[in-house]
Amino acid sequence: MRVCVTFNPSTCPWTTGYHILDAFSRLTEHEVVHAEPHTAHEVDADLYMFVDSGHPDSLHTPPHKTIFYSIDSYLRGTRDIWYFEMASRVKWVFDVTRAGQKWFKEQGVNVLYSPLAFNDKIYYHEDDMYEMEVKPFDVCFVGGRKDEGKRKEILDIVGDNFSLSTPVVWAHGIRELINLSKCFLDIPPMESDLQGQRFYEGLGCYANMVTLERPSIQGLEETNLFYYNLEDLEGSLTKAISKAIVSERKIPTGPSSHTYVNRLKDIMKIVETTYET
Repeated sequence: MRVCVTFNPSTCPWTTGYHILDAFSRLTEHEVVHAEPHTAHEVDADLYMFVDSGHPDSLHTPPHKTIFYSIDSYLRGTRDIWYFEMASRVKWVFDVTRAGQKWFKEQGVNVLYSPLAFNDKIYYHEDDMYEMEVKPFDVCFVGGRKDEGKRKEILDIVGDNFSLSTPVVWAHGIRELINLSKCFLDIPPMESDLQGQRFYEGLGCYANMVTLERPSIQGLEETNLFYYNLEDLEGSLTKAISKAIVSERKIPTGPSSHTYVNRLKDIMKIVETTYET
């Protein structure tokens, strides 16, 4: 099957579309090409996958051969109409959050749940685990600071009590930063149930990760995962840092199922059983 993965590469470096494109390239039964949203209809393909991109008015790919992969539906607001129209004009819709899935279904659109993942070609390296004494940072956070809001409040608390690194890095730079820090702080969106890209990248790097207290992901080994709430953020970080000795860390077995290759295998099982030429 020839698959056209469609996304805007200028959105940000290593956007989700790149990881999906790479994952498809490793599924040997498929030939994969990339196109930007406005030119996807010019590509001869058996299947088109729009990764949180496109415009309903220029969606000229065959609806019965098109997937819409919805990521930022939790930020809908003024984009409600865009998400609804994109989803209602294609055959398959997958959303990365349960809340997004529920919203779509309330609009009469059948949507399946498919969370984000990590690119194991970039993040999954056991030999990158360094001894604790060479780790210069207590805590690292990837995503940059904001001038206000809950993220700023959390990072101010962390910065006042621990050595904190918050650079803007991508892909291999994230892996290097995580491996040079005693623990990795994940701050997911407060207004949704989204487990973001950084969460899965932390899993892929075997990070001692501290994340917001939420229900566990099914099949996830929690040896290196610590939950926080705002009242006990310092305590959770202190606990994670104290476990940052390689000899005490167990290599988790769960995260290997949370790769984009495995996500696409699950998606393609659904697509292939309902595909019409």
